[in-house]
Amino acid sequence: MVEVLRRRRPEVVLCPWRQERHPDHVAASGLVTRAVFFAGLAKFETNPASERFVPRQLLYYAMRHRMPASFVVDTSAVFARKLQAVACYASQVTRRPGEHATLISSPLALEAIEARDRHHGSLIGTSHGEPLHSQSTLAIGDPLAHFRENPSSQAQAFEAGW
Repeated sequence: MVEVLRRRRPEVVLCPWRQERHPDHVAASGLVTRAVFFAGLAKFETNPASERFVPRQLLYYAMRHRMPASFVVDTSAVFARKLQAVACYASQVTRRPGEHATLISSPLALEAIEARDRHHGSLIGTSHGEPLHSQSTLAIGDPLAHFRENPSSQAQAFEAGW
C-alpha cells in the first residue's frame, strides 16, 4: 500500500471510518491510515524503491457507524450514480431465494443509505450530502473567500426561509 501511494501520489486519500461494524472495514481503515503515515517516511523502504510522499489529506467516510463530520460534501448531483455503484455489489446487497437477510441485503438497506445522505444534505441545505472526517485540523487561508464560495447551512437556511 505504501508503494502504491508513492507511485500514484494521490492528493486526497479516502478510507472507511475506523469504528465500523465489519472487521474488514476496520482493518482497511487501519491499513490505509498506517500506509499514509509510512509513505511519508524517507527511511521506509518499498520494493521497488520509491520516494517518500505525503498526500494533502486523509479523509474517513462513514458506513454503518456514525462519526464526527469535519465537513459535508454536496453529493446531490451524483447520488443516483452512488446507488449504481452500490448495486455493483449485488452479491452483498441482494438477497437470494432461501437466504436469510443480512443488514446490507435487507430491502431497507438502500433506503437507509438514502435517508443518511438526505440527512447530511439537509445539514448543508442540499438534497444529499456525504460526511467526511479529518484527523488533522483543516486550514482555511482566507475565511471570507471560503464562505463566499461555500455558503454555510445557516446562510442557506436563512435565504430559503427556514
